[in-house]
Amino acid sequence: MKIISILGILSGVTAILQFLVLYQNAIEFDDVISGQIANIEKLQEDGEISKQVLQVWKTVFVWIRDVGLPYTRILDLAFGIVEIIVNSCLLYGLTKRKAAAFWPYLIVKILENIAVIIGATLVVVFFFGQGFVALGIIFTLALVLCSSLGIYIWLVVKSLQDDIKKGNTEYEYQLT
Repeated sequence: MKIISILGILSGVTAILQFLVLYQNAIEFDDVISGQIANIEKLQEDGEISKQVLQVWKTVFVWIRDVGLPYTRILDLAFGIVEIIVNSCLLYGLTKRKAAAFWPYLIVKILENIAVIIGATLVVVFFFGQGFVALGIIFTLALVLCSSLGIYIWLVVKSLQDDIKKGNTEYEYQLT
């Protein structure tokens, strides 16, 4: 379990670094998005894609540029800080055998799992609604796999917390 908390701390550091890198390259990325929109429009003019597909891709690219990127940058920083804090609490709880220190991790991770399930479900509905059935199926499988893994890890941490509360030393080898 210590490995999971250390990986979580590294994930938080990575998210903060990603924020710093993306913030520095924001103007370049905006140019890339504008270039992609122009490429899609040229494909539609050449008759290689339909007007409906053009509209979907333009909507996606414009959303990424105008909404997704600014919020993603801020969320990367916020999630990075939160990941470091909650995984540090978990590591402290594991090391010092303090069951109360598990709560920040458990609360944040269950909320993350719920948010991932809701967000990914909306994306799946979008894919199916736009007629991208294969992408919808692939994304659904990825959603089920990732959500199952996240919930499984949460349950393992919760059961470990319960064992520490009860004073159970049977799992001594897992804590060191």
